[in-house]
Amino acid sequence: MNIEESVHTFIKHTQMGIEGQHIVIAVSGGPDSMALLHFLYKERQKYNIRITAAHINHQLRGDESDQDEHLVRAYCEQAGIAFISQRVDVKRYAQEQRIGSSLAARELRYSQLERILDKVKGGYLAVAHHGDDQIETVLMKLVRSANALQKPGMEAVRPFHQAILIRPFLSLSKVDIVAYCEENRIPYRIDSSNASSAYTRNRFREVILPFVTEENPNIHMHVQRYQEWLSEDQDFLNGLAEEAMKQVVLDKREQIVTISIDLFLSVALPLQRRMIHLILNYLYKKSARITSVHIEQTITMLGANNPSATLELADGLKVNREYNRCHFVRNEQNELNQITKELKVPGKVFHSLGEVSASSVSQEEPVGPHEVLLDLDSVQMPLSVRVTLPGDRINALGMDGTKKLNRLFIDRKLPKSLRSEWPIVTDANGCIIWVPYLQRSRIAVVTEKTKNIVKLTFLRN
Repeated sequence: MNIEESVHTFIKHTQMGIEGQHIVIAVSGGPDSMALLHFLYKERQKYNIRITAAHINHQLRGDESDQDEHLVRAYCEQAGIAFISQRVDVKRYAQEQRIGSSLAARELRYSQLERILDKVKGGYLAVAHHGDDQIETVLMKLVRSANALQKPGMEAVRPFHQAILIRPFLSLSKVDIVAYCEENRIPYRIDSSNASSAYTRNRFREVILPFVTEENPNIHMHVQRYQEWLSEDQDFLNGLAEEAMKQVVLDKREQIVTISIDLFLSVALPLQRRMIHLILNYLYKKSARITSVHIEQTITMLGANNPSATLELADGLKVNREYNRCHFVRNEQNELNQITKELKVPGKVFHSLGEVSASSVSQEEPVGPHEVLLDLDSVQMPLSVRVTLPGDRINALGMDGTKKLNRLFIDRKLPKSLRSEWPIVTDANGCIIWVPYLQRSRIAVVTEKTKNIVKLTFLRN
């Protein structure tokens, strides 16, 4: 099979779906991207495609960078290919963002390509990564990646911006591409920075790649198959994990996810790992913060016998285990929770966990755990709603003396994550009148002599 047949077969195998599309081709001027430009231009009638060449000048190599741009422009003008070029200041961007020049160049390059796609209304972005690049990527991830659940390499087809990114040359080796350029007399330039050992990828390319390709000249085909099969396995297992999550997750909000530990542990370990990954990815918004260590530590904590434990992850994310529940929380402490709010009769106070209201009633009536009746004439007004403070005690009804609220929370098995923000109602002297659902005080108990009754109600979110 010749090179062109190999690419055609790969496009069909990966279901790129480029027929009838407008494809923007990222062209640097090197042999890989020039070969891709030539191939898609030559095959434009076969696939009924329109193409636009996009060149991003990084301005990192002075006159060399300008010559790269000139080469691509001249080739496109001669062939009648639509051409767009953009210049970016990689050095300044790298300094501003405090990142390496390689990452800065990548971010600026893809940002400009997004704009070009929008400008020309392109549906596809074609980049010239090839089989050797795939080998390097897989090996680099194995050596450097902190997250074992990431896909092992580059995908041949994936969403990008509002378009689709494709890599038609992943079935080819670098040797294949250079031979294709020579055979078709395609001009190209060599980036001198590719020889620099300062870049990690270059070290893999110069040291490791020659060894593995000598052992097996077709290793790029094996690595590509490995990437495809493992990615498909990942997608399948992630789908199962998402289905399992529907039963395991008890509460899901923007900054908190609560799961049932028993239900979580009943699921197979490979799905447990992926469920933790899904939860952390949801809360972090970016998977870059997730590591395999985070996942392992969380699973270990959930499988332990300790009923209460806390695990602190990156960027203020905490994992709190409380009995049979586990809370994944970001920005757990809200300053608004510390504010004391006056509760008028009648009136309402909106709290982070729900609503506390007060209303007058004409006579004594049955109440539930979320309600309490008070003798209004025996209460030092005004009433207030606040969260617990260190050393809080309550004159608990049915008991002599006082009881620490911290002990009350433990005895009633109130989850630890809720204790710091659980609402309590106090009188004007700061005495605790009521801890909703948990305990009322001996203060202002309704009797036969009570004339004015107030009912307090707590409705949880």
